[in-house]
Amino acid sequence: MLGKQRPLDPQIFPFDHPEFLHSTPQVGQPLEPGLAVLRRNGLPGGFHDSIGPLPYSQQLAGITPESLRRRLDRHELVTFLAVLKPGTVPDREAWIAAGFDVEPASPQFVWRPGGGLPEQSAKTRYNLRRAREQWRVEPCDIQQHAGEMGALYTQLFAQREMSAMLNYPPAHFACLAAVPGIEMLGAFDPAGLGAFLVYARWGEEVHTLHLAGSERSCRTRAAYALLQALWEREHAQTTLYFGGAPRSANGAGIARFKQRFANATETPLLVRALLNPAASRRLEEQRGSHPWFPPYRSQHGD
Repeated sequence: MLGKQRPLDPQIFPFDHPEFLHSTPQVGQPLEPGLAVLRRNGLPGGFHDSIGPLPYSQQLAGITPESLRRRLDRHELVTFLAVLKPGTVPDREAWIAAGFDVEPASPQFVWRPGGGLPEQSAKTRYNLRRAREQWRVEPCDIQQHAGEMGALYTQLFAQREMSAMLNYPPAHFACLAAVPGIEMLGAFDPAGLGAFLVYARWGEEVHTLHLAGSERSCRTRAAYALLQALWEREHAQTTLYFGGAPRSANGAGIARFKQRFANATETPLLVRALLNPAASRRLEEQRGSHPWFPPYRSQHGD
């Protein structure tokens, strides 16, 4: 089931790749060629704001903040928001000097080679054993399974409390096949593909992107089989980034699950800028004001 591997492009982090940016229309459209920034959708009155790629960006972590500010200002945007890739060490003072606010983003669960896994509870060992009995995990060709992946993710989104920006359309998964460095593990039972894990490979790092599955995969803990398979394949020489936990009702459970495969946490930086205060105030008057950023959008990104 594993198709021909695409050569890696060492110059472009997968989440910054143009094909990846074009695959997330629910977030927005690329602002300009060569820049990992999206013009967001959904504001009235001809206003637009902007955001870095989801979940985070390597390019923006290495860009000169002053030059980024000049490029953003050319587009008459209201705000800008981005998370910088964990593992990078941006120049905080340079960002502040260019007019950006810098603050910690959500902590990420990380596996670093050379360390040991936390001691597994009896319940975790049971779930892993049950998952291995039920599911066969193997690398897969994304293009071959894109339709099934889109259907499984659409089902998951309908059942979970998730941000509108995470409402990836089915076509997103077909687009992933064209992004160098994006790979997939699939979990199969006699009924076929039941769950999948999509991740980005970047040098000696792996960054998880999607973990989704059917109701039957949830009942039999296919997610355990997928993350355990990734850990077993990569842990000796690769730093694994499993992402963080959402602030929704199931966030605590997701955090506990990811901790079972991690031996560290890392907090990336979030950078943001209020580019047009007058426009922001007008949007707050029209749409309401909230304590998060940008203040005129809902907590779910609408």
